[in-house]
Amino acid sequence: MKKAVLLFLLCMLLSTLAVAQERTLNIWAAWANEWVNIFQQLTDQHFTPATGIEVKISALPWDSFEQKFLLAAATGDVPDIGLTGGLGPADLGVRGAVVDLKARFGKEVNELSSQFFPGLMRSLTFYDAVFGMPMIYGSYNLFYRTDILTEFGLSVPDTWDEVRALIPKLQANDKNFAVAYGHQSIADFSLFLFQRDGDWYTPDLKKSALDSGESILAFTEFTELFTKYNIPKEIQPNFQPFRTGDIPMQIGATFDYANLQIAAPEIRGKWGMSMVPGTPDENGELNRSAYIGTMGIMIFEKSKDVPGAWEWIKWFMSEETQATVSNEIMTRIPGGMLFPANYNALMNINIPEEHRTVLVKQGMVGKAPAYALSPESVTKRFISNALSEVVLLNSDPEETILKAASEMTAELTRKQAEFNRFISKLKN
Repeated sequence: MKKAVLLFLLCMLLSTLAVAQERTLNIWAAWANEWVNIFQQLTDQHFTPATGIEVKISALPWDSFEQKFLLAAATGDVPDIGLTGGLGPADLGVRGAVVDLKARFGKEVNELSSQFFPGLMRSLTFYDAVFGMPMIYGSYNLFYRTDILTEFGLSVPDTWDEVRALIPKLQANDKNFAVAYGHQSIADFSLFLFQRDGDWYTPDLKKSALDSGESILAFTEFTELFTKYNIPKEIQPNFQPFRTGDIPMQIGATFDYANLQIAAPEIRGKWGMSMVPGTPDENGELNRSAYIGTMGIMIFEKSKDVPGAWEWIKWFMSEETQATVSNEIMTRIPGGMLFPANYNALMNINIPEEHRTVLVKQGMVGKAPAYALSPESVTKRFISNALSEVVLLNSDPEETILKAASEMTAELTRKQAEFNRFISKLKN
């Protein structure tokens, strides 16, 4: 009798352990160990006690995380959730490896995504499928040295016409204006492209849109900053000339904000930030759109607990959790700063209110790159090569961008054929 009871108890214990194991979510995160530790601690403190779902978050090396996810998808040895690059979820989603969240969770996806900067969702969707949620937000803003502008009697520009008028005045005083990453930067170019209502791809994502009149105008305007107005083609190191005052006005990415706050104490109180200069539309309203980026969160189709994974994503991406994560990172990691994709959370992080306001306003009009079947690295190569041909080799802007558009369209046509067996399912 005792043996029977012991055997029964042993079976119950093994069954309980098996269930517990199945309810443990495995998450791979392309983040530094220090950040992942914060994610894990907050999960253990708040999510697991509330849901009973155990979570294990593992950090992936930054230089190989994309290959790790692709290999996992190919072999089926996948985690439940992946925290990856902005275009990663859609890239795996069209291959059938990642859950279409909209098809699976419907209204909940709409409710959650409404809390994010809308332009970020462009990277995470393909046709009507939603393959991920945006975790962070990175934008471009205008940074300026208030002390130097005051010395020269100059104002912060609202439009690109004002920037073009200001550049000669700066250069007359041995100063200059700069964009964030120089003449080959597709992010800097995309600022002009989006403000002219151009785009990388046509709405059906089958062709390049760089051959439109708006795109050609934007390409010409951007390259003329280098060929006609002689702004720096490259800046190395990126923000050092801003610190020294040689470039007292520059487009910069959000992580440059962290550098200024932490690594440039000698100019504290001597600089400000605003939305990027804009382009007036036909009604005179300024279009201040700029490139924005994100990291994506996805659920693998072969997850052993898709509903549980979605519960964690909803919790992790909520306003309260994202604000807590961001503030914990800033408090515990020297130089650490995470700007959440949840715009309400962004308004509750511990930075000056005027800076939070600028970041939110810029995010609301920003655009992430749309996902098309051609890898972003390939699209970048077409655009960057075209920019270099004009700026460095003095090629004709219109002829050059039309050639790049033709090459992009040919690549997209090949990808449409290659992925047809996958994308035909998404259209049905």
